[in-house]
Amino acid sequence: MFGILILLMIFFQRPKFGAPAQSLPNITLKQAITRHFLLIVSFFLYISLMVLYSTLGFMLLFTSPQRSLQHFTDFLGIFSVCVTIVMWLPQMYLTWRLKSPGTLSLLFLALQAPGSFIAGCFQLAEGTRFQSWLPFFVTGIQQTILLGMCIYYTRKYPPLPTLKEEEGYLKIESAALYE
Repeated sequence: MFGILILLMIFFQRPKFGAPAQSLPNITLKQAITRHFLLIVSFFLYISLMVLYSTLGFMLLFTSPQRSLQHFTDFLGIFSVCVTIVMWLPQMYLTWRLKSPGTLSLLFLALQAPGSFIAGCFQLAEGTRFQSWLPFFVTGIQQTILLGMCIYYTRKYPPLPTLKEEEGYLKIESAALYE
């Protein structure tokens, strides 16, 4: 966590104090928003970790150790589900907006989605509480939806063929995924 903040501080480009206006880099609005977004995400990550550890401290302070540990594991399970949802929703939104899988690997998703369900089923078969198996099922559901979106958009909007020059001749290369 702190490594991310340190890297942001090192590589985050800011104009030096007193630098002339010509030497300032031309930053577009999109780049400025992206840079500020990274700082905001880092700040919220820091705040969420502080809330997490504060919750643990209050639970250990005001309840019995066994009961507080059970409440804390429940809290971590719910927190894990929330983080999982936040992790996959932007990718699903971007795929829907672009109407293309982009650089997502369909093979990765095809292997990962059933693997999440299998891991969740193993946890469920062991008789563990919901905080163990629920994150796996939520991840599997989101990955399956994303895989379905990618397959649908790949079939509906196939990539266009490209021209490639070989030995002075133009050659048409097929961009189809399924030949």
